[in-house]
Amino acid sequence: MKKQPALWMPRPIAVSLLIYAILHLSSAFFLPQNLTSGWLAGYFLGLLAVVLHYGFSIFAQRADDARFAKIFLAGLLIRFLIILTLFVFLLLSENFDQFGFTVAFLISYIFHSVNDVILLNKKLTNHTG
Repeated sequence: MKKQPALWMPRPIAVSLLIYAILHLSSAFFLPQNLTSGWLAGYFLGLLAVVLHYGFSIFAQRADDARFAKIFLAGLLIRFLIILTLFVFLLLSENFDQFGFTVAFLISYIFHSVNDVILLNKKLTNHTG
């Protein structure tokens, strides 16, 4: 038998991300047309924040213990400034419902962050154990 390639994330996490994306994105079809763009922009900004966090966490994991804290804190500041800048830019420049955008961003960010923490915890405990 052929061995299946390992997923870069556990199957339950991948399934939950897919189900959440389908539910969140399909709910945009039931919103009034003037709310849809804000809802989708908030979702993708929350997803971007977590993707940045995940990518940087993999990068920081490779640092030695003496430099880890400096690299982690610098990355935290950089990621925060990137997301804050994009958030403010979208609020000021786009013509969509700001409340829907903010709610969608918060829901998306919290959901993806929980999955990200689970994934990183699993990856780090498998790496060290």
